[in-house]
Amino acid sequence: MMILRPREACKRLGIGKSQFYARFVYREGGETFVAGTKAVPRLKPVPVSERVSGFIDVEVDAVIMAIREERDSGLLTKNKPRDEGGRFIGKDAA
Repeated sequence: MMILRPREACKRLGIGKSQFYARFVYREGGETFVAGTKAVPRLKPVPVSERVSGFIDVEVDAVIMAIREERDSGLLTKNKPRDEGGRFIGKDAA
């Protein structure tokens, strides 16, 4: 078990720092689950010093696996189909 710096945790999830803090990090009094999921808990920062916090690598991996399980079970919202130009396909397309 290791404590990851925020940048390393972001890289594991494949997103940037702003999106990481907005969607995946728990804040006191905020949402308890990752945005867009039904039951994946947000990551709680681990204080390393007065100014530095990190995230436990096992918990980051658990979040990734839980999102994968929700995706495979069909609980996550699916993207609308698009054509080669990136436009939505369907009756809403103009």
